[in-house]
Amino acid sequence: MRRGEIYYFRRVVPSSHRSLLGKREILISLRTRAVGEALILSAPLIDKYDRLFRGDASSELAIEAQDRVHIASRRIGIKYKPLDVRRDAPLEDNLAEIAPRVAAFAGFQKLPLAELQAIAGDIPFRLPFSQALERYQELSRDKWLNLSQRERDKKWRPFEAAVSHFLRFYPNADALSIGRKDAYRYRHHLIDEIVAGSIKADTANKKLMRLRMILEKVFEVDYPENQNPFRGVRIKDDAGKRARPPFSEVEIDAIQKLLRTSSANDQLKAIIKIGMFTGATCKEICLLEEADIVLDGDIPHIKIQPNDQRHKVKSGGARHREIPLVGEALEAMRQFPAGFPRYRRDNGGEVVSAAANKLMAVVTDKTFYSFRHRIADLLRNSGAQDSMKDAIMGHTTRGMGMHYGAGFTLEKKREALETAFRNIESGL
Repeated sequence: MRRGEIYYFRRVVPSSHRSLLGKREILISLRTRAVGEALILSAPLIDKYDRLFRGDASSELAIEAQDRVHIASRRIGIKYKPLDVRRDAPLEDNLAEIAPRVAAFAGFQKLPLAELQAIAGDIPFRLPFSQALERYQELSRDKWLNLSQRERDKKWRPFEAAVSHFLRFYPNADALSIGRKDAYRYRHHLIDEIVAGSIKADTANKKLMRLRMILEKVFEVDYPENQNPFRGVRIKDDAGKRARPPFSEVEIDAIQKLLRTSSANDQLKAIIKIGMFTGATCKEICLLEEADIVLDGDIPHIKIQPNDQRHKVKSGGARHREIPLVGEALEAMRQFPAGFPRYRRDNGGEVVSAAANKLMAVVTDKTFYSFRHRIADLLRNSGAQDSMKDAIMGHTTRGMGMHYGAGFTLEKKREALETAFRNIESGL
């Protein structure tokens, strides 16, 4: 329809939906004088309200009604609360529920439908779990601020996967009405999947943890009266989180021989060598820039620190460190004094990890990360203090004393690594 020179979208609301929407018709300005453009702009609105009134998108309609009643509640100065009167409840409880609403009516002679619904509490509020996730993301915008967009997306994917998995079990789940029994039914479903071998207990517990985190934050901010049904719900995992095993020296020898004959590119082979003798991760090595590589000082070393490619080193703190280059790590780094441009990008660590693991699969079923566990074990077995091992590996050492001072010098770290490698040569 047209009002003056401007075209509008107009749709009569079926009588069955008028109480929910609080209006007899939908009237939306298309903000155009051209009939052709008006037809184009009205098409998605026709589709939207066709689906709403057919019931194909009933949750959208409910959310629209909720928003309208929330606004009306604020307009008349009350907090919306669904009416909770039950036949089996004590009379005084039902009276306590009704009395404030009756009193609220007394202050007005005539009210629009939305305000009446706000006072009466006759809109059953819903929060689809998918929208709970969106709200959690909105409330958690400060998470991982120092990461790139790609890395932030990667961090969010497990949350999205957890919600998706839950919704396959509970389609159209309403986060506001899920109870403790529902949470435990889902837990039972996860246990069935563990027994069937399609999921591990640790993975199942992470799914429960992420659902718990989502509702904890959203309820805290928007629905403080709601209890989190997932609080304390977990699956007993006797196996626990299994540490990745270290490489044995037999496996290290086999990898060394493999690298000498492999046709893999030189940058990949150098990164494997550096990981083998420093315990640094794929990503830490891939993102090194020229300024992070010191080869002409008294003690050649690499600096694991923020740079143009690396906004933050994992959890920060102790993970920012300097690692001496000894033995074959120094030889490999001298081949690439400016770093590894082929892999110096957001997903470079993942690419190297996949390529290195595929290459090493010929001689072992362990992964690049096992280099890290090997270095930790070599240091420990050579008599190095845990605090020294942590300084080289980038772990936080427990105890207040380790929070003071500048930490171990490069010379002390080099001595610890050289001692560890000498013990291998001597068979200790």
